[in-house]
Amino acid sequence: MNLSEIFIRRPVATTLLAVAAAGFGLSSYFKLPVSDLPQIEFPAISVSATYPGAAPDTMVSTVTAPLERELSLVQGITSIHSVSSLGSCSISLTFSSDRKINDVAQDVQHESRHDRPRRIARAEHQEVGQRAPRRRAGASTSSACCA
Repeated sequence: MNLSEIFIRRPVATTLLAVAAAGFGLSSYFKLPVSDLPQIEFPAISVSATYPGAAPDTMVSTVTAPLERELSLVQGITSIHSVSSLGSCSISLTFSSDRKINDVAQDVQHESRHDRPRRIARAEHQEVGQRAPRRRAGASTSSACCA
């Protein structure tokens, strides 16, 4: 007597056993803890500069745009967002999740300072600060991409 013969002789028991196995599998499937979109932390840096008395369009052309060009050379940038106002500008940089915040801060400081004499001598104050990493579900970015 082989194994398949038992199931052939007892079709009702075979059906009940198959239904029980499917029910157990289905109930186990719904009890599994699965996160659809895990929380990913993206390192973010904020760079600000002041140019007292400069109009926003002057800030864009003389300070913000050159800074953005320089900072876009830093590796791992996923988005750049800038805001220029009367006498000041702020540039927010978001990096890929595989970069460490301390390494990113050093790279940004190096890029923003190494070309300073050519860029503009009148911008009085420039500051690089770390922000808390952004938490986003999934890996999409909402700002302009710079790779």
